[in-house]
Amino acid sequence: MKLILNQALEKGVEAHKAGSLEEANRYYTAILKAEPKHPDANHNMGLLAVDVGKIQEALPFFKRALEVNPSIAQYWLSYINAFIYLNRKEDAQTTLDQARSQGLKGEGFDKIETKLSQAQLIVGYKTHQEILDKAIELRENGKYYKAIGFLKNSISNFPSNPHIPSLLSHCYILTDELEEAIIYIKKAKRINPKIASVGWNETRILLKQKKIDEALVVAKKVNKLFPNDIEGMGVLGACLRANGFLDESLKYLRKAIQLNPNYVEALINRALISIAQRDKVNALSDLQKAYHLKPHIRQIWPIILNLKIEIKEFESAISIAEQMIKINPSDEYIFFSIGLCNQNLNRYDQAVFFYKKALKIKSDFAEAYNNKGIALKAKGKPER
Repeated sequence: MKLILNQALEKGVEAHKAGSLEEANRYYTAILKAEPKHPDANHNMGLLAVDVGKIQEALPFFKRALEVNPSIAQYWLSYINAFIYLNRKEDAQTTLDQARSQGLKGEGFDKIETKLSQAQLIVGYKTHQEILDKAIELRENGKYYKAIGFLKNSISNFPSNPHIPSLLSHCYILTDELEEAIIYIKKAKRINPKIASVGWNETRILLKQKKIDEALVVAKKVNKLFPNDIEGMGVLGACLRANGFLDESLKYLRKAIQLNPNYVEALINRALISIAQRDKVNALSDLQKAYHLKPHIRQIWPIILNLKIEIKEFESAISIAEQMIKINPSDEYIFFSIGLCNQNLNRYDQAVFFYKKALKIKSDFAEAYNNKGIALKAKGKPER
C-alpha cells in the first residue's frame, strides 16, 4: 500500500509541476481517501488550493500536514504564507513563533520574518523607551521572534541608542542564534560600551560559548561599575556557578531574588546549585516558581519532570507535563515522562500509550522503546 501511495504522490507532483491541476487533484484526493492524514498529500492539496486562489480552503490541509509531521519546514512556510495572503498577520506571526520555538530556521523563515515586520508598522510607539518597554514585554512572554522583528523595525529610528541593539542581542541569545547576538552586541558596544545591559549580554554570549573564565572576568568588571544592578547580580551569580564557586554564586543569587522574587534567571541558577548539592526539595521549589512565571522556558521542563519523578510525585508530574504538551506537542520527552509516571502507578495501558506517542516523534528513542516492552510484559502481552 505504501509503495502504491508513494507512486501516486510522485505522479501527482509531476502533474502539479506540469500545470495539470485537475490531474494532480485526482491523485492527491485518491491518496487522502486511502490515508486521510498523509502529510505530503495534505500539504500538496493546500498548495493546489492556493494555486487556484482558494486560500481559505488551503488552511485545513496545511494544518493537518503539520499535525502529522511538524518537523517539515515547508509545511510551516506554506501555512504562514497562506495567513499572510489572507491578511491574517497575527495568525501568521503566532504560527511563525511556533515554528521558531521548535528550532526551525533558514532563509525562508527569515524572509517571512522581514515580510511580517514590514507589514506590521510600529504605530503609537514614539520614544525609544516605549519601544524598549514593548520589546521587553514580548521577550518576557517568550515571544522572542516577535520582539526581534519589533526591534529590528525600529532600530533605524534610534541609531544612537545602544539599548535597542543590546536588547536585540539578548533576544537572539534566547533563541540560541549566537552569530546574530554577537552582531548586535558589537553594534551596541560601538555606540556605548559602558552601559550595564551591554556587559550582561556580552557575558551571556560568553557563557553560551562555554568561555566561562572570560565570562566571569567581564561579569566582575561590569558588577564593579553597577554593583546594585539586580540583573547583574543574577548574571554574575550564573558565571560564578559555571566556574564552580557555588557559595559565592549563592550570595549574589539570593540577593537578586530578595530584591526581585520573580527573577527567573536567578531562580533557575539557584535551583541548579541546589541540585548539585542534592537538595531536591528547594531545587524543585525554585524551578516550579520559574515555570509558573515563564512556562515557555523549555530548558527547565525535563529537570522539573525528573525531580518530580525522583521524589515520586507522579500525579503532579503528569499534571504539569500535560500543561507542557499544550505549549509544545512535539517534545518526545514529555510523553515519555507521562508514560514513566503511569508505569510507576501500575497504569500500564496508559504507559504504553504515551511511550508510543514518544516513539512516534522519535522512533529511535531507546529508553521509550525499552520501557514500552517492560510495560507490555507487566500486562502479560508480548512486545509489539
